[in-house]
Amino acid sequence: MSYPDRPEAAWVNYMTLLADAPAMLTVDSSWIEALGHGNAETMLCVEVTMKQQGEAEIVSRDELPALQELAESLEGELQPDYAHLVARSYGDGRMVLYLYTTDPDAVMKDLEPVIDETDYEVTKAEFQDPDWEFYQETLFPDDIVWQNISNEQILAQLEEHEDRGDQPRLITHAADFPDRDLAGEYARQLGELGHEITEFTDSGSEDFPCRVLSGREDEPRGINDITTPLILIARDCGGAYAGWTTAVVVSDPEEDEEDEEEAW
Repeated sequence: MSYPDRPEAAWVNYMTLLADAPAMLTVDSSWIEALGHGNAETMLCVEVTMKQQGEAEIVSRDELPALQELAESLEGELQPDYAHLVARSYGDGRMVLYLYTTDPDAVMKDLEPVIDETDYEVTKAEFQDPDWEFYQETLFPDDIVWQNISNEQILAQLEEHEDRGDQPRLITHAADFPDRDLAGEYARQLGELGHEITEFTDSGSEDFPCRVLSGREDEPRGINDITTPLILIARDCGGAYAGWTTAVVVSDPEEDEEDEEEAW
């Protein structure tokens, strides 16, 4: 589905909690640049009840292909003039399509041919959301999720170089701040976590010009658990975590490659 006057779709997948239940969420992140597109103020949730529900899996591997096929059929009936698909989730015994629309009744009428043919139970829920707050606050990934996604991409790049993710090595982190005082408080708190502050430098950003570089020996395979507290500390200190870099280790430390993979 294509929409005029908005950025190209950019889908991201991540695990989250929706209504306090674990869920697999796929979100079109490009809508953050087109909030309120077409004056669509109603959030419409098209809900499909799963047939196989269990505590072991968010969605049954056996049932997932059928649900995906149904989702594609439903999405194929959406009219971009008044129905804007922003996300899809699996969890809590349901598959849900999330879309903003100016006419929820027209959308459900468009979906009737698919709903009438399927043996799945399909229901709807809707609420007014003129500022797209649900998309921004619930569906759109936060900074920790974005960093985790970036981490996975970097780990994949390291693996392509036959990196040993279980080998501890220096990982250098960057965070940016509006001024040196805030950067100094961040540096102080990182010191308590065993990080060595290596440099205060210029980030090149007008709003966050002061960059702090810090380092600690860690295993890259555990990077999500490493970056999350740094993100939270940087946020509390009025700044923003900017990413990490490390050398590729292919065997023993004495045989390290000089190549580095980085997230900033």
